[in-house]
Amino acid sequence: MELKTKNYRLKTTQGGLTLVEIMVATALFSIVMLVAVGAVISINDSNKRAQLSRTVMDNLNFAMENMARNLRMGTVYHCGATGAYTSPADCPAGENTIAFEGYKGSASDPDDQIVYRLSGGRIERSLASGGAGSFLPLTSEELTITSLAFYVTGTAAGDGKQPRVTISVSGTASFKGTVSTFTIQTGVSQRRLDS
Repeated sequence: MELKTKNYRLKTTQGGLTLVEIMVATALFSIVMLVAVGAVISINDSNKRAQLSRTVMDNLNFAMENMARNLRMGTVYHCGATGAYTSPADCPAGENTIAFEGYKGSASDPDDQIVYRLSGGRIERSLASGGAGSFLPLTSEELTITSLAFYVTGTAAGDGKQPRVTISVSGTASFKGTVSTFTIQTGVSQRRLDS
């Protein structure tokens, strides 16, 4: 008996991608990557703008908090740039300069008053009664202060009113070509009881 064997041939086909299919796949991949990279760049740019905006607003908040804290602890408020800084002066109509005796200041020293003012679109502070070269800026160059007003009442001793200062600031904040306007107002009462 003889065994009959059959040879079976496996049919194999040589498959692959045609040049057109590769070009279409590459084009689709390129389009998807272009959209994805554009979205990442846009998100990154928006994040940078938000961080810059936050930095500018933090600077303004620092300046306002610095003024409010020092005014709260101070005494002998003198509103306006005229007259002796050592004598109290109200200004219910508002002025852009205020001077006062700091927390650790001495009433007998006329050269140790803290002075805040608006100059060149920036809020400035002096710890030496506004002497020559003693003013330093509190706000950054990205902030342009268009209006700074101090409204002071109750500075006279024995008038039965607690000294009160209202600070009003208006201006613009610019970052990367975007300009935002703002107006901030806060009130401060002297911590020490009026005598």
